[in-house]
Amino acid sequence: DTVIRMAGEGCFEDLTPFGAKDGCYQDKCTATDKFATDQVETCARACQAFEDCEFWTFGEQDGTKKCFLRLGDKGRESSDGWISGTRRCVPPASEAAASEAADGEL
Repeated sequence: DTVIRMAGEGCFEDLTPFGAKDGCYQDKCTATDKFATDQVETCARACQAFEDCEFWTFGEQDGTKKCFLRLGDKGRESSDGWISGTRRCVPPASEAAASEAADGEL
């Protein structure tokens, strides 16, 4: 139950190849450090894909599950319902994430 807030410095990337369409910084998913996704696996894999991304954080913001990519872990704090990890921490693909990958959303 750990969240890494903005003090961890956002890792701004084009996240559209990971299915990012909503929940992006200033509604611009081609240059964002966050995006809406229902799958923690999608979040972890997005971070793993970018050399600058060192940490990811996944949880609910404003009623929407979102992924946040971070350059560091400053701003780390306990918060119920949040999951965070290093870029090397990638959960095994769930059935839903495997379906997203097959649809080209990962």
